[in-house]
Amino acid sequence: MTKRDLFILLIKLFGLFSLITSLFAFLPNNISFVMMQIDLFSIVWLIVAIAVVVALFTVLIFKADKVVRLLKLDQGFDDDKIELGNLKANDIVKLGAFIIGGFLIISQPF
Repeated sequence: MTKRDLFILLIKLFGLFSLITSLFAFLPNNISFVMMQIDLFSIVWLIVAIAVVVALFTVLIFKADKVVRLLKLDQGFDDDKIELGNLKANDIVKLGAFIIGGFLIISQPF
């Protein structure tokens, strides 16, 4: 695995984490704001909020390679390869999903 692949994977995992967080926290809060008083401003606010969320996830999940290139995250390292032993890409995704799930459980208020 190269450094570029690692950064792309991390950006995509962060995008998935942000998607899950916003689906269960950000969007319900905005929808309840609209339901309290239905007027033009609140409807425009909800549409803009949904558009920003969708645009953010599109960039983070589908355009992660362009984000790495734009921020030059893969430059300045001595070695291009990362030795992970016998870990496969599928195992790394499982580990990332486990960590995201742990963060979601920890951050939920009781």
